[in-house]
Amino acid sequence: MLWPQGPVCFHCGSIEKHYALKGGRTKPSKKNPHGVEIRGLDKCSDCRKKFTVRSTVCEEAKLPLHTWLQA
Repeated sequence: MLWPQGPVCFHCGSIEKHYALKGGRTKPSKKNPHGVEIRGLDKCSDCRKKFTVRSTVCEEAKLPLHTWLQA
């Protein structure tokens, strides 16, 4: 629903040049020493930055996504 024509880079707006990344992980923590796998991670071939569906204001927030959806 968010991207009817396919993924769009949040940083540069590129529509066509991107590819899926497998095995991307978050930073290690005490709870998850190897990090958590990031699903749905894409990388833009134009600006070389990573993005996901959550590449919005809520990505940098400390609140979980379900809390944002409730608000």
